[in-house]
Amino acid sequence: MPSPRIDPAQPVVVHETATRLRLRFARGEQALAARVAVDMLAGVGATRASRSARSLVVAYDGRQRTRAAVLALVRGLPARADLAALPARRDES
Repeated sequence: MPSPRIDPAQPVVVHETATRLRLRFARGEQALAARVAVDMLAGVGATRASRSARSLVVAYDGRQRTRAAVLALVRGLPARADLAALPARRDES
């Protein structure tokens, strides 16, 4: 089964539980940039980004408003992030 086509401007929810989202991006750099932004949201407990998998995993408090805030934030990010302007993470993959 082929992977769904991903619009570079829109991340896709590829898996979800009551307190976790896995998002897939068109480019790995987008996942890294989204992680920096999502980490600042209230209700987000932990994030993990993978450049090679082009994904971001977000553990959150399970509230609908937190989920909506995460999705609104990542969908509002520019498709081409300036990674040089972002702070580095020690555990970045």
